[in-house]
Amino acid sequence: MVELVCVLVLLQGGFVLLSTVEVLVVGLSTTSLGPLGPSMLLTAATACATLALVAGLRRRSHVARWLVMAGEAVVIVGALVDLGLAVFMTGAALGLVPILTRLALPALVIVLLRRDRVPAGRARAGAGG
Repeated sequence: MVELVCVLVLLQGGFVLLSTVEVLVVGLSTTSLGPLGPSMLLTAATACATLALVAGLRRRSHVARWLVMAGEAVVIVGALVDLGLAVFMTGAALGLVPILTRLALPALVIVLLRRDRVPAGRARAGAGG
């Protein structure tokens, strides 16, 4: 299960990395990068943190597991706020892709991390009896 979660979190990291490139391209196409600098730094830091958390998940670190679950919960809350604002202000919901990437994917990561609580070595050792 941890390998699947790592792939899903890496996929999210790819989305964040693409967002960083998007901010960079928009910043370079305008007159200055100044106003977009903090946004670019924040998305770049998020991409680096995502890669570090994937490394922690591969080592089966409990801290990385809890940080990933907390981060996914923040993403879900943000998506729900965004969805509520979209419905309230425009009368239309978010599209399918934002719902999948900002609600379904983080929820799946949380479910998989909660399901795989016992380290694989201990589960296999107890199953042989």
